[in-house]
Amino acid sequence: ECRWENLKDNPKRMINSVLDYPKKLIIMNCLIREIPNKNTHVITEEETIKKIVKDYFHD
Repeated sequence: ECRWENLKDNPKRMINSVLDYPKKLIIMNCLIREIPNKNTHVITEEETIKKIVKDYFHD
């Protein structure tokens, strides 16, 4: 019954589960940001990295 709900509500999850695909994770513990005509910044704050990455992919 749970599988049918997953198939209806979240087909991608169901297919990945049936095919036993491994989850792909990206771990970013630092981010190097280059600003034109300025210095390069290394960012290590977790929340700041999350915000920058989220903003980058939503634009």
